Amino acid sequence: WGETEDYTVVIVEPVIDAVNELNSINWEVSMQGNNQFLVSIPEIKAESTLRVINHLGQTLLTTFDIPYQTDYTQVLNLRNFPNGVYSVVVTHGNHVSSKSIMVVR
Repeated sequence: WGETEDYTVVIVEPVIDAVNELNSINWEVSMQGNNQFLVSIPEIKAESTLRVINHLGQTLLTTFDIPYQTDYTQVLNLRNFPNGVYSVVVTHGNHVSSKSIMVVR
């Protein structure tokens, strides 16, 4: 028989208001062709980060300290990424929102 280790699982209720507040910002990810994606975030009013995460939960790209400004755009160059579905995650203050994108060669 194998050895086991004790662990604790903590289940919490989702914070719906936090997700709705960031979704109300209406940020977008649009395909620019050749597996490049344009992220547009209006009204940056809090510390924000942008991450690209694969289906295993690994962070592949991160942009820290997005400047406070009216509009923020960034082109994500995913040309060298393998085919698959990725999540673009924006953290804005204490709020988190994500959108899915697909890389196809």
